[in-house]
Amino acid sequence: MFRDLAKFEKQRTAGEAVGFWLAYLVLGFLLAAVVGGCWAALQGTETFEAGVAAGAQAGMVFGVVYSLALTVVVSLKKSSGFLGIFLSGIAALLALFGGALLGLIPTAFLTTRPISEGYEG
Repeated sequence: MFRDLAKFEKQRTAGEAVGFWLAYLVLGFLLAAVVGGCWAALQGTETFEAGVAAGAQAGMVFGVVYSLALTVVVSLKKSSGFLGIFLSGIAALLALFGGALLGLIPTAFLTTRPISEGYEG
């Protein structure tokens, strides 16, 4: 389930795709926490609540960028053409509404697709 997570060109089974989604979701949450904390510290907020709000905003932006970037990387490794472009847009749209939790679903789906043979892009 959690093997070869860094091999983006690998065609995964449904169970492996769930493992991929879960692993990169946890990684995304950890990275978003670090980015959000750094951003809040750089903002020099006066209160704890203001720092949490600033960090949450940075984390949300990071979630969209993270989901989009990961989908683009998988799409390029698979040479998936229009499907990759379409799913990248869907991933960004889903991430706007649900962060990495929803934004990584198209990415996990894309990992179940085979590498496009004969694609020249």
